Amino acid sequence: MIVRGSMMPSTSDSPIPSQHDQLLLKALVADGPQAIRAATDWLDFTDVDILNEGVRRLVPMLRYRMQLWGLEHPSLPAIHRVYRVLWLQDQRLRYQGGIVLHALTPLNIPITILKGFLLGRLYYPNTACRPAADMDLLIEPDQHAPVIATLEGLGYEAHPIASFHAWCFKHPDGAELDLHRSPYHEAYAEDLTRPIFGRRVKLDWPEGPNLYRLGSGDQLLHTISHGLRKNTVLPIRWILDAVYQLRNQG
Repeated sequence: MIVRGSMMPSTSDSPIPSQHDQLLLKALVADGPQAIRAATDWLDFTDVDILNEGVRRLVPMLRYRMQLWGLEHPSLPAIHRVYRVLWLQDQRLRYQGGIVLHALTPLNIPITILKGFLLGRLYYPNTACRPAADMDLLIEPDQHAPVIATLEGLGYEAHPIASFHAWCFKHPDGAELDLHRSPYHEAYAEDLTRPIFGRRVKLDWPEGPNLYRLGSGDQLLHTISHGLRKNTVLPIRWILDAVYQLRNQG
């Protein structure tokens, strides 16, 4: 007999969801009774207060669906607690991101927005349903200098740890921003990334007139590549991102 709370969430950094985590994914992508049953089964054997961070970031979307279904469960108070923390984090990120995008507008440089800051706005019911910890911007390599100068003017400082595809910047108030020259860890040479910039799609956002997303194929590949990469934050959330992107594109 399985006692509630005995089936613990995965803490592995593997990109392959555990059988338990697959229940949560089904709750978030399936429809009708199948989704409700999966959500109930997952909640019956989950302590929402001690989730792996990757799984925890799926809780706001689960909360949204449970509200649509009118599904009640003893775990609801814990779900609301997680949601409130992540909602506040999202509001802070959107505020900080807006300051950065408005400050970059006078440069008249095309800015491609990546990852959670973009995905939550395009593919989810609201941005809090797709939590993100930082902001990711993709800029053509020869245009990095004025962007970096603007970021430094806002108080951002380059983090000493950098990778070939991106630089990390941190603000004293806790905001983080990754400045990319490529959306991919594995491919950052200019001759490989140049076609990506040619396929980007303009965004109609009030934060600036020169904002873009990746082309649809590039966006999906970017999502899948992150979902396959081992990470200290369980990459399960990228599976949901890929499904929602495919559905949105018809």
